[in-house]
Amino acid sequence: MAEARTEARTEGGEAMSEPPESQARSNYEAYMARHREELEREHSGRVALMHNGEVEAIYNDEQDAYQIGVEKHGLGNFSLQVIGEEPVSLGFIGALL
Repeated sequence: MAEARTEARTEGGEAMSEPPESQARSNYEAYMARHREELEREHSGRVALMHNGEVEAIYNDEQDAYQIGVEKHGLGNFSLQVIGEEPVSLGFIGALL
């Protein structure tokens, strides 16, 4: 039996590099493994714009980071990490969103 496969797309119709949940997960894993210590030392409280496991830029404001992320990569193709804050788990409710 053939495996079903869907391709995530941006609002403009371009193919996403990874599904949004994969992009967020891989970026978070990269942040924790490779970037966390240095960023927390130097940029605590600021916002990291991440794409494909790399920190692309650091911003003072989440709104600025989000807007630039959308412009540069399209919705779902990047993630933001507030430096020095643990992500909040939405548990069961998050799985429904």
